[in-house]
Parts: sequence; structure tokens; C-alpha cells
Amino acid sequence: VGPRQAELESALKVSAEFEAHLRSLGDIPKEVHVTWPSTAILNSSAEMAVLGVQRLVRLNPDWTVHVYDDSALDAFLEQSPTLRNLGADPALLAGAHVVEKTDAFRLLVLLERGGLYLDADRLVTEQLREVLRHDTRLVLPTYYDVNFCQDLFASPPANRMLERLGREQW
Repeated sequence: VGPRQAELESALKVSAEFEAHLRSLGDIPKEVHVTWPSTAILNSSAEMAVLGVQRLVRLNPDWTVHVYDDSALDAFLEQSPTLRNLGADPALLAGAHVVEKTDAFRLLVLLERGGLYLDADRLVTEQLREVLRHDTRLVLPTYYDVNFCQDLFASPPANRMLERLGREQW
């Protein structure tokens, strides 16, 4: 193990307390949360839709896939008790760009409901059971081990890490 690899492994270590917390949460619910301007993505012939969200649905019949269109995204944010509990003002998000709304949504929906958040433009090639084992408690991919990806992550509800991220974000 070289110095860079040792540094990365040390930086990515999880405390025993947090591991115990993750174990206490239970399994990741079999729900996928996707945002897109319209639920028409489920019937679109566009290659991105066919190879992404539609393939996800086909490959994972035992998972519930929720597509939140712009109005459902807004409604979720307006009604989220967690948003207020984290100290955020929902009115600030009301006029925000859809990207900012989606950033808030993905954190809140996993904190409240758990499951897998996936950007609609992600290519899907595997069944989720091949990727997420029954004992998986957190999926937080990295981009070249430099920073965390936001376009795909999974957690059971009530993950304290997501709560902390929300408090720091707002």
C-alpha cells in the first residue's frame, strides 16, 4: 500500500459508533426515487429513458420506482417536515432553480423514506440485487475517490449522516 492509498483508506474509515448506527437502521427500502420534469420519461422512446429509468423498472420488478415530476418535487419540498426540522426555510426553495431543489430533495427523501436516489440520466445495466445486498446500509459512491457523487446514493431512512448534511447545508 502506497502513501496515497494509505491516506485515502484512513480518510474513508468509518467510526465504530457510526457503523453501529448504520446497522441499527435496517435494510435499504426497495424504493427508487428519480426526478424529471415529467413522468413521461417512463414512456419515452428517447434512448436515455429506455436505457436508464425504463430499464431500471424492467430489471427490478420487486422495487418501486417513484418518478417525481416538477410539481411533485415542489409538493414534497413544501410538505417536508424534515426540511423545517433541519432549520431550513421552505420559502427559500420555492423560487430556487430545479437543480437546487433536486439537491435538497435527494437528501430529504432518503432521510425521510430511505431507498435509492438515482439521476434519470444514469445508464442502468444491472439488477439492484446484484449491487445492493440485504446487509447494505449505505451507498455513497465517490468520483475518483476525490469527492462524493450526488447522482446515485442509497440509505435506510433516519440516517444521522444525512441529517447532519442537511443541518450543515441549511
